[in-house]
Amino acid sequence: MRTYTFPTCLALCLALTACGGDDGTSGNASDSDGTTAGTTGDSESGETTGDSSETAGPTGGETEGTDATTDATTDATTSDETTTSDSETGNNACDACDANASCVNDACVCNEGYEGNGQSCSDVNECSMGTDTCDANASCSNTDGGFDCTCNEGFEGNGMTCQGTAGYFEPCEDAVVCASGLCISDPYAHCSEYCNQQVANDCANVNAAGLCVPLDNDQFACVGDQEFGLDGDDAILSGGDSVTRSLGTLTDADLFHMELFEGSYTIIVEPQGGDDVQLEVFDAIGQPIGVLNDGGPGEIEAANYNTGTGVSFAIVRNVGNTTGPYTFSVDFN
Repeated sequence: MRTYTFPTCLALCLALTACGGDDGTSGNASDSDGTTAGTTGDSESGETTGDSSETAGPTGGETEGTDATTDATTDATTSDETTTSDSETGNNACDACDANASCVNDACVCNEGYEGNGQSCSDVNECSMGTDTCDANASCSNTDGGFDCTCNEGFEGNGMTCQGTAGYFEPCEDAVVCASGLCISDPYAHCSEYCNQQVANDCANVNAAGLCVPLDNDQFACVGDQEFGLDGDDAILSGGDSVTRSLGTLTDADLFHMELFEGSYTIIVEPQGGDDVQLEVFDAIGQPIGVLNDGGPGEIEAANYNTGTGVSFAIVRNVGNTTGPYTFSVDFN
């Protein structure tokens, strides 16, 4: 068995790049108000209309009661001033409002989306003025009295809110382009998915073929693009642990989380038949440390591994023409 030494790996973390007057009364000659009856001449004293200040003719002549009687009805008609509204005369101020205006408190006011004095209103171009509410990743189109928002290519939504459609491992500089809303920074710079590091291969559960690494906010995300098997052989190991697994297909690969304290270890993969196995080791942020495939079919692959405290990763991959069981161990040096 030949043993190779991988360099020291310290645990690192990635950063997230993630609007009327009073009515008058009727009187007659018998009323006491404003009526003077003549004592000679015509004895008639019917209802007359006149100003009480008017006096009778020459002495001995007739005094016309008609001139001496004040008709309250006439007074009432004279004193009752009737106000005719503009609308009754067809002179309403709001008759001159623009088709795109409304009458508010007897004044013309342009409707929303229009501007002017109310009698003349023109469309406001919200798009050119920058007063629209379209998403930063949407295009604005002016309409009569309003505007429309359409998400740009690569985004979807109602135009007011647009989210990217890029899937896992597609390149990104900003989380908004990712359908998941999560963009992993360099050295990966790709769209990602959140994951649970307490599960050996939780990235597979969120349809992300990667390694589950810590972010800088006590969360975890998948990085890289790896192919694993579908047989559930993945496991979490600590120093001194050993498990037996099987390579069920010619393209099978099993993922192991190694939760280790700072120190030196030997990682060993021992086929129990004639399988040709390959050992791949990755650090805490999913960067490759080394790939070992020197033993050939049926031969043990082993490497010395110096690491800091934290999680690192190992993949055992079938690169031969047969399938069968193997033992994976993490021994203390």
